[in-house]
Amino acid sequence: MFSFSGGGATPMPIVNSIFTGNSSVSDGGALFSDLTILDLINCTFSLNTGGSRGGGLYNYVGCAVTVTNSVFRDNSDMFGAGEESQAYNNPSNLLSLNHTCVQGWTGSLGGVNNTGADPQLVDPLGPDGSAGTEDDNLRLASGSPCIDAGDNAVVIETLDLDGNPRIVDHDGDGTATVDMGAYEAQPSGGPVPTVSEWGMIVMTILLIAAGTIILRYRQPRAVQGAF
Repeated sequence: MFSFSGGGATPMPIVNSIFTGNSSVSDGGALFSDLTILDLINCTFSLNTGGSRGGGLYNYVGCAVTVTNSVFRDNSDMFGAGEESQAYNNPSNLLSLNHTCVQGWTGSLGGVNNTGADPQLVDPLGPDGSAGTEDDNLRLASGSPCIDAGDNAVVIETLDLDGNPRIVDHDGDGTATVDMGAYEAQPSGGPVPTVSEWGMIVMTILLIAAGTIILRYRQPRAVQGAF
């Protein structure tokens, strides 16, 4: 996915979205950000491949990208699958990560309450063994360190990608806290999601006269879906 806004001042939110099984011959296997202000909230990046740098996210030039309550796992580029292979930031840009799970996390990108722990995604490849198909299961397994580990303050959608309640008290401690990633783990006895409930969206990229690429989508406030 290529994101370009021509340097506009209003952040574009991408919420409750999964990026999986994508690849590029150069930088940014899943998302290449150029002259963009983005808010990535409750997104999951898994098994994307960049031919050069940034298998998950590549922050190119003139960008301010904020990532919160998200997961980067098993993305790779020509340098491996460490922290910069998950999310690469050119030094002149702003990349802010908070309450996010990043494979190979070293702390060099700063932020608060980030972790490099295994998010314990249920079955990223699915039964067919291929990333990016409808049988992939990028939900959090019971016991995942990403459950109840997010920041409620940034949540702008009341439902997750399955259509389940976004902020719930999964561990029963009396405090409802959002999870990291596109799917919210539900308490025992809660809704059981199916693949057909993904709600994948169709987007059309429009180039307008001001030189700004915008995304037209079905959701009223933020881009959501599977990419």
